[in-house]
Amino acid sequence: MNLLLKKFIQIFTIRFDIPLNLPSRHSFKENTQKRLDLVARNISCNFDAPFCMRNFFWVKDVPFNAIMVKNLKLLAELVAELSLEDDAKFFKGEAEKVAETMKKYMLDKGIFWSTYGENYKKIEVKTWAIFAPLFAEILNQSEAKKLVEKHLLNPKEFWTNYPVPTVSI
Repeated sequence: MNLLLKKFIQIFTIRFDIPLNLPSRHSFKENTQKRLDLVARNISCNFDAPFCMRNFFWVKDVPFNAIMVKNLKLLAELVAELSLEDDAKFFKGEAEKVAETMKKYMLDKGIFWSTYGENYKKIEVKTWAIFAPLFAEILNQSEAKKLVEKHLLNPKEFWTNYPVPTVSI
């Protein structure tokens, strides 16, 4: 495997190292093996999240949930255009439920963190994922402005010569 691809995999997936029990310094081989083991375990239990995956990789991911919120909002808009008001209300309500749950379990001091385990332990690794709630418009304007100013535009975190890195410097 070429070096660029190895670096991409290591950097892009760093936020899952903690729930995978990888040490802070590990080899590409260890990283890859943990992920292959995870795939094999998921296949063996048919990707049954509530009854199987929760026993070995119970991660609630910020980008995944933010994308779900955005999709539900868009569905609400689409069905509203079709004059399906009950459906629009339903999808809008579901988007609000997911966003509120994200705020309850993932938000801490202005940053949404992916979580793992039944107790929603936060994975406090600053990656591009902390900006996913901006895409889904989960934050109000003041919160969004603070996130952008404090983290995205911070040259000690994400505002590098070639923004935006996948992991804060």
